Amino acid sequence: MCMLTVSIIRLLLLTAALSGCSSENTDKAENTPEDKVIEQLLSNDMPKVSSDTAELLVLKGQVLFQQMEGGFFGFIDENGNKYTPIGMSKADLRHGLVIQLSGKLLPNMLTTTQFGEVIKVESVVILDASNAQKAGRPSVNDTDL
Repeated sequence: MCMLTVSIIRLLLLTAALSGCSSENTDKAENTPEDKVIEQLLSNDMPKVSSDTAELLVLKGQVLFQQMEGGFFGFIDENGNKYTPIGMSKADLRHGLVIQLSGKLLPNMLTTTQFGEVIKVESVVILDASNAQKAGRPSVNDTDL
């Protein structure tokens, strides 16, 4: 009885998967000229998101490894503001490294880190590497955080 039930379930799953594939082509209808006009109007109304419009920030602070969400590198400036840096060289992702970075904020970008604002890093100047760990995922204890 159990083998019969398993076979029936497999058959139903296979049927559902194949029927989903067969209806794929029927959903794609040709766009009418009216559809194309509406699509163009909608795309013109949407705001353009570009880092070119953001002003370049120059910040001094420290790169710190955060153990939340599986671990990531964050940047905390000298005023205590938190940033999630993107586009930073792996050689500069060192826990405890004091740097000056130049970059542009990306306010509309979402991340899983939920750690301050996202900043696209354009350049990094190392100010103090005396307390920095090696590049990569560090061995961090609670006193470091």
